[in-house]
Parts: sequence; C-alpha cells; structure tokens
Amino acid sequence: MSNTGGSSLTHHEGSQAGVSRPEKEWDKLESRMKNEERTIIIDKRFHGAIIGTRGVNIKEITSTFNKVRISFPERG
Repeated sequence: MSNTGGSSLTHHEGSQAGVSRPEKEWDKLESRMKNEERTIIIDKRFHGAIIGTRGVNIKEITSTFNKVRISFPERG
C-alpha cells in the first residue's frame, strides 16, 4: 500500500479466489475506520504543550491531520 498526495492505493496479486476475501475484509476495515471517532482526555497540565506558543502546535496537528478535531473544556 502506498499513500501519495492524500489518496491511498492498494495492489493485490494472486489468484482471484486468493485476493477476493482479503480485498473484502480490507474494504470493510477501511469503511469502518473512515467513520470512527475517538475521544481522548488529556490532563489539563498538558494543554499548553499541545497548543504551543501562539497556537503553533495545534495548528500543525490540525493541518497535518485534517480530520482531527481538538477541543478544550471551558474554564471553570
């Protein structure tokens, strides 16, 4: 598998029967992962390190991984 410019390509070799099942399993896994959402709670003392000076770290994270959403609880 290679990842070029945001598109993923896969190449399968073998008999049709040999690659049919793994391709179906791969398609199911890919579909499930596209719709997966996870919540990770990070201790408040690390928020500043994640944000970075003037938000540089959080900007880099969200631009590199465009599907990542980061939110912080309101103060108080």
